Amino acid sequence: MHRNRKVATLGIAAVGVLALGTAWTHVSAGSRVHQAQQADTGDVLAPLNSISVGTNTGTSFTVPANGTGGLTITCTSSISVAKTPLQAGGTIQNLLPLPPTFDDGPGPNGIPKKCTDNLNGTTVTTTKGPWAAQAIDNASDTEPNIDTVDVIVPKAGAVVKTSEGCTITVAPQAAYTVVGSYNDSTGVLSVNLTDPINGLPALVQGGGLCPTTPPAASCSGQSPAFCSTFRGDYTWSPKLSG
Repeated sequence: MHRNRKVATLGIAAVGVLALGTAWTHVSAGSRVHQAQQADTGDVLAPLNSISVGTNTGTSFTVPANGTGGLTITCTSSISVAKTPLQAGGTIQNLLPLPPTFDDGPGPNGIPKKCTDNLNGTTVTTTKGPWAAQAIDNASDTEPNIDTVDVIVPKAGAVVKTSEGCTITVAPQAAYTVVGSYNDSTGVLSVNLTDPINGLPALVQGGGLCPTTPPAASCSGQSPAFCSTFRGDYTWSPKLSG
C-alpha cells in the first residue's frame, strides 16, 4: 500500500511534519475515552517536540476477517511519522501524525513498488484525511513497560485499489480507533487487529474476484462493512518514550 504521493521517502515525510507546525490535533469523534490517572514516574514522550519515524518490514491486511475467500494484501514496507508534543504531559498525550505509507519499497525512478495480494495481483493504497494519535501511559507498573498508542483512522482514511478491480475503503462510515501496544524498551508499536465483530471496518466493492461486501454486513457499528484483520510491528526511531 502507499499514499497518494508518488514518492514516499522519509525526507518528504519529515518535511511534511515540520510543515504542520506546533499545533495540536484533537481526537476525532469515535475515539476511546480514558479516565485520567497519574502517570508513573519517569515515563514521558521523549525527545519532546521532535519527529519520530516508525518503520515496518511486513504488514498483512485481510478482508473479510477470518473468512474464506478473503482478500489478503501484503506489503514489505510501511512508514509512519509522528511529532511528539512540546511539553511533557500526564497519562494521555497527543501525537501529531501523518497518514502512513504502505508499499513494497523503492522502485525505479524512486516510485514505490506496489504491494501484492493473494490473487496474484498488485495493490495501491491512498491514505488521507486528519489522522490522529494518542499515547496512553500504563501507570500501573514499573517502567519500562507496555503502554498503549491509539491511532484514529478518519472516515475513509485509507482506500485500497487492486489490479483485479477491487476497491477497499477502510472506516467507510466513520472514524475508527486502532489500539496498539507500545513497548518502552524496544520502541516497537505492535498492531494486531483480529476481532470479527468489533474490528477494523472495511467496505469491498468491485464484483468479480472481489469479496464484495453485502448490504447487510456490519462491523463496529458501520454498515455495509466487513471486519478485517491487520497485523504489523513498527519500530520507532527515536523511541516515543524515555
